[in-house]
Amino acid sequence: MKASTQRALGLLGTGLLFVGAAAIFAFLSVPAYQDIQDLKSTLSSKSTLFQNQSRDLTQVQNLLSQYQGVVRLEESLNLALPTKEESGSIVNQLDVITKSNGVLIKSLGLDYVPAGRTAGTALVKNVSTLRLTIKLAGSYSAFKKALAALETNIRIMDLVSLKMEPVSAAPGQESADLFDYTLVINTYYQL
Repeated sequence: MKASTQRALGLLGTGLLFVGAAAIFAFLSVPAYQDIQDLKSTLSSKSTLFQNQSRDLTQVQNLLSQYQGVVRLEESLNLALPTKEESGSIVNQLDVITKSNGVLIKSLGLDYVPAGRTAGTALVKNVSTLRLTIKLAGSYSAFKKALAALETNIRIMDLVSLKMEPVSAAPGQESADLFDYTLVINTYYQL
């Protein structure tokens, strides 16, 4: 073979190898590139979905925490203005307040005050009144402390009237700082 033929065959072989390499690249690399592009777009859409869901989850958690705050507020309001009369709770509160301040409960009466019914909504409920008539005995300073504790009690109570009478001392004894008190108190509850 001549050198020129060998050179031509070498160039032809090199050209065929180049065309073969380009064909292999086209048939193998281009589909893989397309697959990579598809995977990138899937990753991008899933990443966007994850970010949206994370944002939504954060908003839901914020709403839940706000709702928990509303529940705690409702519980506090129900202590101040209960959903039923809870007369046992009232008597217990009064007993604790008077005993802790050195005042004696002589008698306690409960009366339901009739109230005109108004149309309530889901947010604004009707309120009814329970009237308490309490007779107490004790010193003036102890009574003042008990009255102050009654003012700061969690349950809403309004003092309607107060009557104070000195206790007469037994013959031969010195008059002490003792008084009998008659209180009329209104407390409220939701219907």
